[in-house]
Amino acid sequence: MDAFWSWWSGRFREVLGAAIDENRVEQVADPLAARLRKVHPGLLFDLRPGATARIALVIGANENCPDGVVEQVLAAAPEADDRWEYGPADAPIPDPRELALKAGDRTIDLARMRVGMQVDERARVLELAVYHPELGEVAAEHQESVATTAMNAVAGHAPPLQHRTKLRLTCAPPEDGVDLAELRERLAALEGTL
Repeated sequence: MDAFWSWWSGRFREVLGAAIDENRVEQVADPLAARLRKVHPGLLFDLRPGATARIALVIGANENCPDGVVEQVLAAAPEADDRWEYGPADAPIPDPRELALKAGDRTIDLARMRVGMQVDERARVLELAVYHPELGEVAAEHQESVATTAMNAVAGHAPPLQHRTKLRLTCAPPEDGVDLAELRERLAALEGTL
C-alpha cells in the first residue's frame, strides 16, 4: 500500500491531473490500474468530481477481494487537498447541481449549467449541447474540462453504452435545455429503453 501511494504522490497524480484536463484519461489509466492490482488483484478505481476537491480517486473491489482491503488502502491515502480527494467507490456521486468546478482562476457553479439532449436512435448517437453562462469567459481547455467533468458527474462514468456520445459547447441556452439532475433522469430513462 505504501509503495502505491508513494508512486501516486511522486509524480503520477500530476500526470493524471494533466490527462484529465486534456480529456485523455484513457492514455494513462492502465498504469494506475496495474499499480493498484499490485496491492491486490481485485482492486478497481474510478475518477469522479470530488465533494470538496476537484477530482476524487475512488477505489472499489470485485468479488475476489477480501473485506477490509479497500478501507486499508484508503486509510493510507495522502491527505486530501483542493485538487484530489480519496474515497470508496460505493460512495454516491453527489447531486451534480451542487458541484462547483475550478476553471483557471474561476469557479463554475454547475447549478447554472443547462444541457440539450438529442437522440438519433437509428445512428445510435446521443448529442449533448452544453451551456453555462460563464464558460465563455474561461480558456478553451478549461471549457472542455468543465463540460466533460460535469457530464461524468451526471452519468457516473456510465453513459448509455449503446449510444455514441457527442458533446458540444453552445453560446446560448439550448431551447430544450435541462439542469443536470433532470439530464441524469433522462439518461437513466434512455438506458432503460435499450
